[in-house]
Amino acid sequence: MRQLALDISTTAIGWATAEENAWPGSAKEYTTLDPATFEFGTETADWDNSHSEGEKLFWVFAAVSGLIVGYDPQECVIEESNSSKNMITTRLLMGARGVALFACYRNKVKASMMTCGAARKACGIDMSGMKQWTKYKRRKETKRRVIEWANKQGFETDSDDTADALVLLMAGE
Repeated sequence: MRQLALDISTTAIGWATAEENAWPGSAKEYTTLDPATFEFGTETADWDNSHSEGEKLFWVFAAVSGLIVGYDPQECVIEESNSSKNMITTRLLMGARGVALFACYRNKVKASMMTCGAARKACGIDMSGMKQWTKYKRRKETKRRVIEWANKQGFETDSDDTADALVLLMAGE
């Protein structure tokens, strides 16, 4: 069964796809999409301030739909996010997940959600020793560990979005 994993936000989409059972290390293709390489043609740095929420959500829908049409997965696992203290960020993240789920539904792809934390745990990524750290330091170290894990599995990436998609794919149902 073809699988697709998505680490979604409105500024980047990490994705990975695999045939049948992905573990261990059989991801077919993986990378990160960003709005600068999509139809709006803007610089990523300008993306947050120069586009409406609706345009950002349309980009997510179009990008996910394109991945589904291009790779024809039967299953898709989408990162389930925790809420942020910033309500605008939370609203956009939840909206992005909603349009991704709708793209799956519209294309008759079974969709499920999984937190990256649960996926990291299932893949055996050690996240210990960071509890007392500041949120910024924990986030930076989490990204480093996930990228390191992906590279140890034989994937070549320096993107935490791509690495998280690979983790979701490998931990998927």
